[in-house]
Amino acid sequence: MFRYPSTIQFADTDASRRIWYGALFRHLDAAENAFMRRLGLRIPGDGYVERSWGSPRAHVEADFRVPLEYNDDVEVEVRVDRVGSTSYTLGFTVWKGETEAATASMTIVILSMETARPIALPDDLLAGLHRAADL
Repeated sequence: MFRYPSTIQFADTDASRRIWYGALFRHLDAAENAFMRRLGLRIPGDGYVERSWGSPRAHVEADFRVPLEYNDDVEVEVRVDRVGSTSYTLGFTVWKGETEAATASMTIVILSMETARPIALPDDLLAGLHRAADL
C-alpha cells in the first residue's frame, strides 16, 4: 500500500471553507507522482516528451464523503485498479485520520506525441504497474 501525506492549503478552499473540488486533483497528482517515483518510473514532465509519448487523463471522477478543510492533514492512498494495453486506471482514497474523506479514480491513456493516437504502454511502465498491483 502506498500513502502520500498532504495538507489542505488555504488556496485549496472555496467560500464554504472546504476544499474546492478541482483542488483535490492537485493532491492526487502529487500522490501519483510520488507513487511513480517509488516504482522507479519517470513522472509526467520528466522526459516523457523525450520518449515520444504522453499520458493525458481520459477520465477522472471523485466522491467526497466528509469535509476537507483548510489545514487538514490527509494521506492519499494510491493503487493500481486496472492495467490495459494502452491505458491504466489509478484509484485513490483520501484519508483524514482514520476516516475515508474522498475516493477518486483516474484513467490515463498513453499517446504518441507524433500522432496523438493511443499506443501500447511502454515496457517499463507496464512492468512497474504490474509490480504495484501486486504490492
